[in-house]
Amino acid sequence: MTTPPKHRSPSKDRYAANHPAITVHFDLDTYKRLIALRDATGLSLNELVRAALDSLEAQVATILERGRREGVTEGKKIGEAAGRKTGYDEGWKVGYLKAQATFRLTYPCHVCGKPVAVRVGAPDAKHAIEVRPTSAIVARRHGKARDILRARRAVCSVQRHLRLHRCTRCRRVLELRHRLRA
Repeated sequence: MTTPPKHRSPSKDRYAANHPAITVHFDLDTYKRLIALRDATGLSLNELVRAALDSLEAQVATILERGRREGVTEGKKIGEAAGRKTGYDEGWKVGYLKAQATFRLTYPCHVCGKPVAVRVGAPDAKHAIEVRPTSAIVARRHGKARDILRARRAVCSVQRHLRLHRCTRCRRVLELRHRLRA
């Protein structure tokens, strides 16, 4: 057996539409605090909720603004640290490339013509460095025919020596060809 639906008056329907109900469940401690506050103030639960809502609404803008300011400050700190590190790394790379372009010694590969860097302590470093002092400085200072002739001979011997040196890629290709022939 089912019970017939109850008839509600139109005024109750209008009131329920304009005043929707919200049910809130509390734990026992919160419920006791709410009842104690109601008894101490003499306000109804509805009035307590409205008063709390009014005071909270007034503080929301202040709370949000403070949170935004703190977030911006923290974001700036993080951004500055990341920017400083990125700037340092980029500056170091640019400075290294400029120094390398200015101070690196190279000579052309005998096979492909690409520049081969002279490494410190490498066997070709001594011969590559001898070119400039012998040819340029001695000939400029004295201008004597025999010094110029000596400088040219030194340059030729260094060039002959450097012809034996190849870049790593060409050296590997030539070694591979040599192995295939054997």
